[in-house]
Amino acid sequence: IQIPKEPKIREIKDFKVRRLKSRKKDDRFRIDIPAIPEKNGILFFEFEAKEEDILLSEAFFATDKKPLNEVNLAACICTFKREAEVKRNIKMMTELYAKKEDSPLFGRLSIFVSDNGGTIAPGEIKGARIFKNKNTGGSGGFTRAMIESVIRTGGFSHAILMDDDILFDARMLERVFAFLAYVKPKFRTSVLGGNYLSLQQPHLLMVGNENLSDHGIFGFDT
Repeated sequence: IQIPKEPKIREIKDFKVRRLKSRKKDDRFRIDIPAIPEKNGILFFEFEAKEEDILLSEAFFATDKKPLNEVNLAACICTFKREAEVKRNIKMMTELYAKKEDSPLFGRLSIFVSDNGGTIAPGEIKGARIFKNKNTGGSGGFTRAMIESVIRTGGFSHAILMDDDILFDARMLERVFAFLAYVKPKFRTSVLGGNYLSLQQPHLLMVGNENLSDHGIFGFDT
């Protein structure tokens, strides 16, 4: 692990805060972010309550600009005799992209599963295409799922390779979608990777070929 130099932190104070229409008992505010030069680092917020009985319920980044890229995702899962975990994860994803029309993933995510163990019956899991496959390991299983995504539908803009037994928040896929929809042309061929914690030892973070600072900021070492 390479430890970079301590990053410089600059506080931005020249932004506007506009009060939006209240929703029920919650007050909503819009913070307009000023123009920031490229290569200026990472933008993040710090919120501090000045009074008691204040609760920050949600915060998010938004833009009025149209997406730069057309994105359709193929979630490719390789599994070997982990039916319960696969069913759980597919259910989470289908409830997000197939039932909620206000989700950016609605109609833009398809799921392909390579069943390396041959233990999932046809039609057993709704919302995904299941293909029996030889036990060719992760590389062979992911490759089979990606091939099927091209054969069956003509292809997608991006493929997401997912383990079968992970625990994750399906809304993560909305963030992936948003990133890919707005990524600049010079980064379109880059690979987007994620970090994960060990289920057995959740205090361990698995990383490889990355940088780590005292602030917990990760980035590929290019």
